[in-house]
Amino acid sequence: MDVKRLFSRLKEGLGHSPVVANVIFAFLMALIEKILGAAFACPCDPKWNSFFAAAFFIIPACTAFLLMMVIYRFGDRDDEDDSDKWWSCLLPPVVWQVIIFLDGQYFVCAMTDWPGKFVSVDKTYLKWCEPTNMTRSEELMDHSHRYYILSQGIGLCLLLLLTVLLLVYVIIKYMKKPDKKTKGTQRSSASSASSHLVSKQSVTT
Repeated sequence: MDVKRLFSRLKEGLGHSPVVANVIFAFLMALIEKILGAAFACPCDPKWNSFFAAAFFIIPACTAFLLMMVIYRFGDRDDEDDSDKWWSCLLPPVVWQVIIFLDGQYFVCAMTDWPGKFVSVDKTYLKWCEPTNMTRSEELMDHSHRYYILSQGIGLCLLLLLTVLLLVYVIIKYMKKPDKKTKGTQRSSASSASSHLVSKQSVTT
């Protein structure tokens, strides 16, 4: 089996299994963030910090959204509602935002408005821009710590919101799903009505 055929089958399989596709994307994004996080270095330049950090928020999220659109092939199938596809395509970008905010260092970089050198604080989780003006070092480190806590707070709020929305979505889908017994009753009723109509027509003729 060549690579093209394997990719085609994989894409088709993921397109028919939104849950599996989103779980795989979530694990891949977590892995990618770990790799990016290990190599991430804030420029520590007030002119570029926000733009540089914003790229890590936006570019991977847009890439995940476009890949999900390719997998679901909008307009190719009529057996699924497009609204379900849109929800499935939007989920990976939101998950990426949650991961990025929970990491903290990207938001700290974006909020840093002083020049310095990007370093890790000994025996702590914090990576920040150590200022060239050492007289304000303690004050600015405290600011970076607050930005880190704020970033994680935003990430947790997004995660909570995402969980609530998914729960509501599952409940709505479950309530809309017809019961098997109801389906069987409707089919038997339609079948009996059809046979009754046929027998009536034969008697008339």
